Amino acid sequence: MSGLIRLLSVLAVLAMAPGPVVASDFWTRALTDPASRLWTPLPPGSRIAVRPLDPDETGLPDSLLREVEQALTAALLATAPAGGGVASRRDLPVAWEEAESFGGADGQRLLADAAVEAVAVPALVERRGGVALSAVLIGVRDGAVGAVLATMPPTELAVDVTRFELTGAETGARRLGVALAEGLRAGRDPASAFAVRVARRGPRSPVADWFAGLVAQHLIRRLAEPPLYVTRSVRRMGEAPASGNAILALEVWDQGERADFQATAVMNGVEAQATVRIAIASIPAGFRPLTRDGGRVGDGFFQAVGRFTPSMRMDRREVLFAARVLARAALVADGLALGSSQGSGRDSGQGSGAREIAAAMTRLARGIPHEEIWRDRPAAGRGAVQALRARVAPVGGGTAPILEAAVERALYRQGDALSARV
Repeated sequence: MSGLIRLLSVLAVLAMAPGPVVASDFWTRALTDPASRLWTPLPPGSRIAVRPLDPDETGLPDSLLREVEQALTAALLATAPAGGGVASRRDLPVAWEEAESFGGADGQRLLADAAVEAVAVPALVERRGGVALSAVLIGVRDGAVGAVLATMPPTELAVDVTRFELTGAETGARRLGVALAEGLRAGRDPASAFAVRVARRGPRSPVADWFAGLVAQHLIRRLAEPPLYVTRSVRRMGEAPASGNAILALEVWDQGERADFQATAVMNGVEAQATVRIAIASIPAGFRPLTRDGGRVGDGFFQAVGRFTPSMRMDRREVLFAARVLARAALVADGLALGSSQGSGRDSGQGSGAREIAAAMTRLARGIPHEEIWRDRPAAGRGAVQALRARVAPVGGGTAPILEAAVERALYRQGDALSARV
């Protein structure tokens, strides 16, 4: 059953709200102007259905999502043109169950029965001090089926998210992965599926590595699924999902009875962020306690891999040295956030010639890896792969002294002692 038919089945049994839904006056006022933009491309008398926010897509508690939905619905009703209407979600749980029986239904009849011109698809992400709500308007009638008709920019809504209920680790990982996937999809192409490979960045710890593995599985699975609320054109039917690389960074904070998992995912320059709050008791006992006194979890170590495949014949020691330079540069870029999270392969720790090594040496001027732990990894042909685990210390800064050094001699032979004036 196609995603569009499923959605239209839902819309066909939705009741139209006769008046504004009770919601936070403050949030409704904040959303009024942004929500009015969603009506702009629609003709007079049009109706909009609001797709409910999903805890799995946002990583946020269901009770908070219901409050935000009410505010958005009220804002849409307040700005609706004459004859305009907004679909209520009160019958939605039943509608989803009934929608499964529409597998062979005629799409045109469902479009007519739905009596809506477009679906507002909201997205909610956590921000400092609250949440941010945005939305896209997807056409479901005539020639606009599946088309993005309008967008609502992110609007900040103040709320103390910590007052809402906690979730378990498995549920939290699913919600975080799905929320990140939908954020990346919205930024790249809301109508497409993606086949991605995920690489880790950021500080490491046993619990963060375990949880990030769960999140990555859900992120990959969700992006591979086509979105429910759009349809693909006939010429794109059967088209394989677009491939891509995603970078996942995860920070964990021990808050006593709960742990906050803050994640950032980046794919081809598009960034998505999400946070979940996990009950400490739901985390496997082998990872507890997360810290001795609370706060950020982790020992300050980062990990990186350097892969060097020479494009010409080189001495084996030079190949190993090049792989380690690439690994150190990638680790410094990750540890100091020097633009390594763009998801484009830059600072990926891979190279085959002098250009990549020169760029890596430039990175190493910004930071110094220390307490290094090296591991050899299998490499094909004449290449070398070196895995590094280390801490990173920044070099220089606004208050750091400027030091200059010059070697004592212009020529040194192998084994000569190196001396310099500083």
